[in-house]
Amino acid sequence: MPEEGFDMRWKDLLWCVQAPPSTAAWLDWPTGLVHINATKAEWDAAAAASTGSNAPGAHPEWELLAQSLSHENVHFMQCVTTGYMYRWALEHFRLLADGLSELGYPFAEVGDAKKALLAATEFVSRGTAEALRGHTDKLNIRGPYGLTVRHLVEAHALVLEQLIHTEPVDAQILLQRLDAVSPNADYRLAYDLCRFWLGSGRAFDLFPALVTVSLCTDSPPQAFVRLLAAADAHGLSDDAGENIDIIHRMADEVTNDLLIGSAVEVWSERDGEHPVYGPAVRRLNELAGTGDFSIRAFMADPVSSIEALVDEVVRPTLFRPSEDGVFAIQLPTKIFERGKKAEEEMQVLLLVSALGNRIHQIAHEETEGEKWSVPELFWLCEAVPNIRLLEIGNEWLQDAEKETLTALLDVHRIPPEKRQQTVGIWGCCVLDFPTARMGTSPRDANVRRFVRVLHSRLPSFPMYLEFTDSMGMFFLWFGALADSDAWVGAAQLDISHPSVVLRVGEAVACMREVGRMLEYDVTPQVDRILSPYPPELSREVLAALDESPIE
Repeated sequence: MPEEGFDMRWKDLLWCVQAPPSTAAWLDWPTGLVHINATKAEWDAAAAASTGSNAPGAHPEWELLAQSLSHENVHFMQCVTTGYMYRWALEHFRLLADGLSELGYPFAEVGDAKKALLAATEFVSRGTAEALRGHTDKLNIRGPYGLTVRHLVEAHALVLEQLIHTEPVDAQILLQRLDAVSPNADYRLAYDLCRFWLGSGRAFDLFPALVTVSLCTDSPPQAFVRLLAAADAHGLSDDAGENIDIIHRMADEVTNDLLIGSAVEVWSERDGEHPVYGPAVRRLNELAGTGDFSIRAFMADPVSSIEALVDEVVRPTLFRPSEDGVFAIQLPTKIFERGKKAEEEMQVLLLVSALGNRIHQIAHEETEGEKWSVPELFWLCEAVPNIRLLEIGNEWLQDAEKETLTALLDVHRIPPEKRQQTVGIWGCCVLDFPTARMGTSPRDANVRRFVRVLHSRLPSFPMYLEFTDSMGMFFLWFGALADSDAWVGAAQLDISHPSVVLRVGEAVACMREVGRMLEYDVTPQVDRILSPYPPELSREVLAALDESPIE
């Protein structure tokens, strides 16, 4: 895209949508633009070189770019096939439009866009920023087992990325690939939950379809867990197409109260149209009319469907600028006409992308969980039920015998009229040891001593901890309590080691006892603490407690 007729350079605007060199490709969710962290010439050269040899690892640069693009294509397909993601993306774009209007968009001159971009911090209202932050945070709201929409869409994209680029592939090979490439636990939590629940083989067969159906509901995490339970109880066949029919029937039975439909169904309500995802959904609707596309076929064989649809609906792709400042854009020809009109539309979309991302950055500045010192925790829990971080400073770390934390959180020592208040912070706390020599690590001697003393005085404390994988609280708490031979190497904890299982059982028993005292159902807290375990081991732990409860 040349810069003739403009009094500024595009890179003066697009700096805020660029990513670090380690990121090969990414989807700009608000606009639907896919970014490639390579120039068009570099992309073409890598693609041409890759045709000479298909041996794995022969062209690592191309393989990284191709896999990253496949991952982002899946995200694009999520937005144009599922009702939840299309509706979310459309609302995201609307909220950004509100912010753009506050900046004076549309602009009389493109040069004004640069001024607005640099002044965005001053002119975007707090209300718009908070609305956008609240909307984007919908992807991070925890449902059953700590599952979020983001967990589902990232695991779905990572699994399909590996299915596209790994050959041959089966359940075991896929698991090995996820072990090798998963950036962090968030990218595979949903798949691991499915695997632990249904077994590796059935998870390999059903996971993409289960996620797609879940994303056609108003509460994808809740729908996903319901579908897992139904699939676990239902006998499925070896035929993929037949299984899809069964999953559809299960969805009608167990998620009927949550269903909102596919992206086509949400789009057909004509409640506005996204400038990129909307035309893509319309094209899919046309293909469905000719029998060339169906959600059922997409669910049964998503890999083949995505490869077949790339040129039909996916995706406006922006490459890194060349040395002379030209941003090359590749358009899907079936949904964007070529010519001056298309270029003007893409210029507008780039402005929206740049300004929208700047608004997004402003909205998320300083939004990390607030930090409260230990003495404040109890008194703030009524007003701030979502406290995130519990810092254990040097004074507390060096003197693990301090009584204050136990006095604040031990329901046996809290006046009866205030005990119920503690429920507000169950499952919300993350321990942090900023002054520990090894950081927040169960291998640090001071951290280990602190956890062990607190455990001896308040064995029910894990009920307060936030046990999603990304927070690392299971690893921290039970790793600090585990025997030394429960560690495999320097950083891997064997969660099936007897010393770990024993402490988990103790924590569950104490949590149940607190629940009985407060007449409160602690099942969600127990489920979270047991979530790292396969269902059969969780059942064994609970059965052992029922036989010989710890009082």
